[in-house]
Amino acid sequence: MNIWWVALDLKYTSYEEVKHRKVIAQGWPQIGDLRTIYSLASDPANERLFKDVIVELGRLHYKGGDNFTAPEPMWNLSQVRLGDLVVGIEGTKVRGICQADRDAITSYRFDNTGYYNYAQTVCAPVEWREWDKVRMGEPPRAPGQSVLGIRRLRSEQEYVIKAWNTLT
Repeated sequence: MNIWWVALDLKYTSYEEVKHRKVIAQGWPQIGDLRTIYSLASDPANERLFKDVIVELGRLHYKGGDNFTAPEPMWNLSQVRLGDLVVGIEGTKVRGICQADRDAITSYRFDNTGYYNYAQTVCAPVEWREWDKVRMGEPPRAPGQSVLGIRRLRSEQEYVIKAWNTLT
């Protein structure tokens, strides 16, 4: 089981929105539907190729494509697996937690309604749960400069698992 941070930038989405949509999601909607390249993500040897495609999509659809920050978060989003826990943060504030009920690779969906900035979604439906300090204890300490996109939570993995288990 992996534990992930997912950053929810209040300029583009919120914890309440992804909770309502029952998704684990990331932004960069202009890069479009990544379904055709998600099959690459099933093999770690394809990480560089996957990221290179994301870079090219960024160059096509976003200004300053050479500084495009999506390749790492998009790869990480594709690596969420059945049973993984995801801790949602807004800035450095922990808001909630969910568990993936399926792999990202097989559950990827692009929400192209034009309504959501966090259009790249996986693992739906997930049940986000508020981080309840009374029941679960203090939340893990989010990185001081928040997180870009989604990345592994490493330092407090056992603590997060124990806290999650109080909910199940």
